[in-house]
Amino acid sequence: MDMKDRVEFVALTKEEIESMIAKAALAGASVAAETMEKAYRKEQKELKDRRLHNTRLLLRNYRMLKESCSKAVYSKTREEKSAAEVMEDLMSMKGSDGVIVNSIKEGLKKS
Repeated sequence: MDMKDRVEFVALTKEEIESMIAKAALAGASVAAETMEKAYRKEQKELKDRRLHNTRLLLRNYRMLKESCSKAVYSKTREEKSAAEVMEDLMSMKGSDGVIVNSIKEGLKKS
């Protein structure tokens, strides 16, 4: 019989088996914790990158946004329209016409 073909049996005590299981569980938990930590760091980095991108975008388009805000004024002096008229106006608007924000209207009504 060759050394390769030999079959060996090893007898382990209950404590040795439990010790092996505990070591394997610890190793698995360690790898899982490390993987989760890497994923968390990656997520935080992406969040920071998005905030930085948004800040750069805001700075790049500041003048355009400022001009847009100055034109986005709702006056109480306009006559009140019915809901159907408002919906018709919104449906007929072109992309460059802008959109009147309902929260601005509500804020004016409350003040």
